[in-house]
Amino acid sequence: PKIKEFFVSNNAQLPPITRFVLGVSDFFIHQWPLVLLLAASLYAGFTYWVGTSWGRLQWDRLKLKVPVLGDLFLQLDLNSFCFVTETLVRSGIPILETLSIVRTSVDNQVVAVEIDKAQEEVRRGGRFSAGLSRSAIFPTVFTGLIAMGEEAGKLEPVLEKVGVHYKRETDYKLNNLSKLLEPLLLAVIFVMVGVLALAIMLPIWQLSKVMQGAAMGQ
Repeated sequence: PKIKEFFVSNNAQLPPITRFVLGVSDFFIHQWPLVLLLAASLYAGFTYWVGTSWGRLQWDRLKLKVPVLGDLFLQLDLNSFCFVTETLVRSGIPILETLSIVRTSVDNQVVAVEIDKAQEEVRRGGRFSAGLSRSAIFPTVFTGLIAMGEEAGKLEPVLEKVGVHYKRETDYKLNNLSKLLEPLLLAVIFVMVGVLALAIMLPIWQLSKVMQGAAMGQ
């Protein structure tokens, strides 16, 4: 602000990046009620959108595409899928009923839709692993192991081992989440610091020219 006053008093123009930073600062200082209202409106709109079936499906699809976190979200659901399916099948519950229960145990609606497709495959007389293998979101290794277990009549132990594998993967990623996000956080901080540094340093670099112009005007 002090540099801004000096430039204005000498009829000099601040660099564009400095004007941008000052404009953002002035907006949040003088228009904070509008900012709060806008934030509340966005939150309410997002909550309503996610509350609809179509909005929830689109939001869950977007979550699976997030770098680093997308794989973690999917593995958490696959872990739940394996353990719940293994427990129900081992208890003697029919596969159709099992898939109906498993569908409610997963958090991501995109995964739930793919389970519905596998359930429809079973209704037509096929294997549920065949329905899973047609999905574009399930890893090939995951569907391949389930198919092998189903063909060999050892679906339960295969599901248990796959579930243990995904549990280890998710535990490892959750414990090291800060390290996985560190490059992204560093990039954001670098951009923010770079913008602020340029907004401050560019006017200072131009200060000598402004002072020379003021001296010549005198």
